[in-house]
Amino acid sequence: MGRNHTRGVSELKKVEAILRVERLEAVKRALREKGYNALTVYEARGRGREGGIELEYRGHKIRVDLLPRIKLEIFARDEDVEDIVETMWRP
Repeated sequence: MGRNHTRGVSELKKVEAILRVERLEAVKRALREKGYNALTVYEARGRGREGGIELEYRGHKIRVDLLPRIKLEIFARDEDVEDIVETMWRP
């Protein structure tokens, strides 16, 4: 049989968050202050409760329903997940 490579290692969980672009720096800073340095950031588009926004471009109104967002992923020990989620909500 194969060796058990996970013996003595906590199971990892993936924490995902979709953020507004302007919140990224504050969330990164808050996570870094708590010692959570490893993360992955993706550019994304989406909409929340606001359902998008209406802009005026060259005299015409344009409905933008997919706004720029950031997707943040962190792989963390099971026992750290709650603290990470709370830290991301605070800034």
